[in-house]
Amino acid sequence: MMELFGYSFDDLTETFKWIDQIDDQRNERIEAFLETLQGAMQNFVVTKHYSLQYLVHQSSKAKRDQKTPYAIAEVMSWLPDDPGKSYSSIAGVYDDETVAKGIDSAIVRNLHSPYNLAHHTARLVGRSDGNRVFSGHQLSELRSLGTKGTGKMNFSKQSKKLILDQLMEWIYSGWMQVTDWKDAIHAAFDDGDAAGLIADGIFISRLTAVLDDQRESTINDINADRNMNTIFISAAQGGIGKSYLASRPCQYLEKGRTPYMTAAEDKGKTVDCW
Repeated sequence: MMELFGYSFDDLTETFKWIDQIDDQRNERIEAFLETLQGAMQNFVVTKHYSLQYLVHQSSKAKRDQKTPYAIAEVMSWLPDDPGKSYSSIAGVYDDETVAKGIDSAIVRNLHSPYNLAHHTARLVGRSDGNRVFSGHQLSELRSLGTKGTGKMNFSKQSKKLILDQLMEWIYSGWMQVTDWKDAIHAAFDDGDAAGLIADGIFISRLTAVLDDQRESTINDINADRNMNTIFISAAQGGIGKSYLASRPCQYLEKGRTPYMTAAEDKGKTVDCW
């Protein structure tokens, strides 16, 4: 803000260097300069965390008062105490924030990791159990199972077992679908840790075997409650968007998750998804 009002920090620095070389600290030019600078600085206040949230109307009080929130992108310039930090990371607010106050802050930060931003993982996370694919509490619980030994870069064997057991418990109990496991890992763990789990051949082999068994059990169990909706979209012409259209209601009905699709091919037909 001082720069916008015409103050040159290079000039100020050079002036202070000049003052350091003057023996007479009661020099009238020095006193005049300091009085002017002090007056200018009184117009600028170092804000606290909650003040930064209120600036864009995303603090608790602003929300209670039903203030209209501003986009973080509208904060045109920011001069942080720690270089390299963004306004979002300092204020703790984000343009696409979908999780409620009280959820583990590590999960909030993780949903804004490079991978999760690129894949829009935050759209799958809700304020409470049931209203999205995952809840913040659920992800915090999964994240707490990821522990490493002293000086180790990867999760311990015991930790990997606990993570696998938790994922399967949620799938068995209906809290998760068999296609949700990768999103759960990326939403709960830092990008490097998530990539390490997914690249771990032993972990993935065990997980895949259990998932395949669960799929087969569901198919073969005549008493299984599949709770499925069937949407039929038909047209004679191919390439007009039937598959794309079919995927959108599926995403809507399934709380944002990417639908699991299969196709049947025939020489006399276009490839249609069911």
